[in-house]
Amino acid sequence: MFFRRVLAFLVVFALILYLILSREISVTFHGSTMGTQYQLTCLIPIWARFVNVEGQIRERLKELNAVFSTYAEDSEISRFNRLQSTRPVLVSETLYTVLLSAKKIVELTDGAFDPTIKPLVDNWGFSEFALHRVPSEEERLRLLDRTGFHKLEFLSENRLRKHVPWLMIDLSSIAKGYAVDELGRVLERYQIRSYLIEIGGEVFARGKKNNGRLWQIGITTPDFEVANQSLFSIVRLNNQGLATSGDYRNYFKRKNQTYSHIIDPRSGRPIQNNVASVSVIAPTCMLADGLATGLLVMGPEKGLALVESLNDVEGLFILRQSQTWASLTSSHFFSDFLQK
Repeated sequence: MFFRRVLAFLVVFALILYLILSREISVTFHGSTMGTQYQLTCLIPIWARFVNVEGQIRERLKELNAVFSTYAEDSEISRFNRLQSTRPVLVSETLYTVLLSAKKIVELTDGAFDPTIKPLVDNWGFSEFALHRVPSEEERLRLLDRTGFHKLEFLSENRLRKHVPWLMIDLSSIAKGYAVDELGRVLERYQIRSYLIEIGGEVFARGKKNNGRLWQIGITTPDFEVANQSLFSIVRLNNQGLATSGDYRNYFKRKNQTYSHIIDPRSGRPIQNNVASVSVIAPTCMLADGLATGLLVMGPEKGLALVESLNDVEGLFILRQSQTWASLTSSHFFSDFLQK
C-alpha cells in the first residue's frame, strides 16, 4: 500500500512538473548580424529557459557571418573571391549548399538572379564606402565578361572550380534568407514551434502568437522618400518565409535618371522597369529571398508567370504609375495571405 501511494504521488508530481515546465512564455532576442539587424520572437517552453537558446542563436549567426560576409576579409566567401585560380577548391558544406540553391534560382529566373555580379555592383558604386558612378560602356562590357553563374562549376565533395580566375560571388540576396531558416532549425531543436524570425527584412513565421492568431507582417510602400514610407499591406504567415526586394533602398540620381542597386546580370545595368518592389511568400525564407530579387529584374509579366508555375509560392508586385501605385499579385496571394 505504501509503495502504491508513493508511486501515485510521483506520477502526480511528474504530471504537475511537466505541465509547469511545458508552459510557454514569449521572449524576444535581437542584435546585429550580416551588416543589418535581426529580431526573433518566440513562445518558449519554460524548461528551455534552463538552456542558453539566445547563446545558440548568436553562435549560429557568428558562424554564418564567417562564411557569407563580403566585408570581412577573413570570411570564407572573401577568401574564395581573392583566389584567382581555375583549380578546384574545397569549400564548406554551408557555402556549397547555399550556392547549389542559388544555382536553382538562377535557372528558374533564366539568369535574372545571379550571385556573380559583384564586380558590376562594385563598379556602379553600390558596395560599402564606394562612390556612386555611371560606368562607361567599355567598363560594363569588360565586367560582363567576368560574370555569369555558368562560369562556376560544381564538383563532388563540396568542391568548386572557377572557369575564369577573377570570378567573384556575393550571396547577400540569399544569405539572409538562409540565415533565417537556420535560426528556425536552432529553435526547433528545443521544441520551439511558434516563432517569428526577421533578419534585415527577411522573415519566417511558424505557429501562432500567444493570443492564438497568426503572425502578421507589414509590407512597406516602396517610396524613394523614406519619410513617406508607410505600410502598403499586411500579410499573415504560417510556416512560410517572406522576402521583399525593392529598387528604393539603395539608389542614386544623375541627370534626372535614377539608378537602383538592383543590377540586371544580363545587361550589367540597373533595372529600368516600373517595378518598385516584389514580395515573395515561399516554403523557405531562402527561396523567397532569392526569388524576390530575380522577379524584380524579370518584371511583372515574366515574373508572375514564373510564380504561377511554382508550388506553394506567391508574389506581390508593386508598380510605379506616375504619382500613384498599382499592384499585381499571383492567383492566391490576396485570398490566402493579404490583410486589408
